[in-house]
Amino acid sequence: MVDAVNAQIPVIMETSANTAKNHFLKSFRDGGFTDNVLERWTPRKSKDKRKGRRAILVKSGHLRDSIRVARTSNKGFLIVSDMGLGANSDYAPVHNFGLRAGRGRGFKMPKRQFIGRSKTLEERIKQNLIKKINAILNK
Repeated sequence: MVDAVNAQIPVIMETSANTAKNHFLKSFRDGGFTDNVLERWTPRKSKDKRKGRRAILVKSGHLRDSIRVARTSNKGFLIVSDMGLGANSDYAPVHNFGLRAGRGRGFKMPKRQFIGRSKTLEERIKQNLIKKINAILNK
């Protein structure tokens, strides 16, 4: 029985990682981050006459598309935004944490979290894990 559960751990981690990635991508559709509840992002201060036609944090889609599963193992998984790594090292964190941006003194970007710990996500992963283990035990 224990061997059957241990054999499924890589599959469980891969499934959990994809669940997490999809949860973070959903932030862009929802216009906010869901921890316990959906916390909508601060609207942009735009002088654009087409205000409201484009979703917040979506211009080219590069930020949304940069979210990926970086690593999975039997002990866990890691989801990252490539726009928080290397040459683009400040773009994702500035938006996710509401940091200072721009040249010189720049300006303070409002926090528009799209990736991070989420009680809703953790509960979903926990329920999927319980289902998978029960399915193995009931064979």
